[in-house]
Amino acid sequence: MCGNLFGSSSPKVEKVAPAPTAVQSNEAQAVGDQIKQDNKRRRAMQGADQMRSVLTDTAQGKQTLG
Repeated sequence: MCGNLFGSSSPKVEKVAPAPTAVQSNEAQAVGDQIKQDNKRRRAMQGADQMRSVLTDTAQGKQTLG
């Protein structure tokens, strides 16, 4: 005995899309600049780590790469 005892159906609920928000061009530019700076810093740190690895390996007498 599944069903509604009173014979009426429940109302359908429709989802409402959120209102779009405007993005200022200077905000988007600031985010893009921050991402560029982060990537540049990450590449510089990666190069420093590789150089440190090479220097410590040669100081320990390692002659091959890898």
